[in-house]
Amino acid sequence: RIAIACFVALMAYGVLDGDFAGSDPAASGGGEDLRCYRRIVERVQGGEGYYEAAYRELARLYPIQSVFNWRLPYLAWAMGQTPHFLPAQVLGIVLSLLSIGLWFRLSRDALGFPAAAIGSLLLLGSTIYGFSSDVFLAHEFWAGALITLSLFAYAKGWLWAAIGFGIVGLMIRELVLPYAALMLFLSVKERKYQETALWSVGILLFAAAMAVHSMHVRAYVDG
Repeated sequence: RIAIACFVALMAYGVLDGDFAGSDPAASGGGEDLRCYRRIVERVQGGEGYYEAAYRELARLYPIQSVFNWRLPYLAWAMGQTPHFLPAQVLGIVLSLLSIGLWFRLSRDALGFPAAAIGSLLLLGSTIYGFSSDVFLAHEFWAGALITLSLFAYAKGWLWAAIGFGIVGLMIRELVLPYAALMLFLSVKERKYQETALWSVGILLFAAAMAVHSMHVRAYVDG
C-alpha cells in the first residue's frame, strides 16, 4: 500500500507540475516517427493514396525493405477521411476515458472504492497522452487503448465488443497479435467455442490483410 501510495503521488506530481509543452515530441525536437505519421495522414487528406504517401515519407528516413517498417493502412486512411486531426484526437481521449469508466464499474464492488479509484488513476496515462499534439498519431497509442477496452469489455460480459476492440486493434498494429492469440488459446482451453470461432475469424482476416499489405509494399520496394 505504501508503494502504491508513493507511485500515485509521483503520478500526481508529474501531472500537476509537468511541463507538457517541453515534453511534447514536436516541441522538443524528437518524435520523428510521429511527424512522419502526420505527414502521411496529411497526404492522404490531400487525396493521395496511402501506399504512395507512406513510400514518399518512409523512404526519406527509414529502410523500407521490411514490410514491418510499413504500418497497416487503416489508421492513416481513417484519419485521412476528415480534413482535421481533432476528431481522431477526441476519439482517442474518449476511448481511454471509456476504459477508466469500465474499470471503475467493474472494480468498485469487488475491490471497494479506494482501490477502484487508485486503479483509475493508474489508467490516466493514456488519457493524458491523448492531449498531446502528436501522440494520438502513434499506432501503439490506439493498440494499447483497444487492448484495454477489449479486456474490460470481456470482463463486463460484452463478448462481441471485446472481440471487436481486439480485432480492430490488431488491424491497426500487428503487435496486438500476441493478445489475440492468447485470448484464442484461453477460449479453447475453457471450451468457449463461440469465442474460439470469432477470434479465429478475426486472426484469419488479419492474416489476409497482412498478405495484401505485403503485396502493396513489395510493389513499391521492388518497383
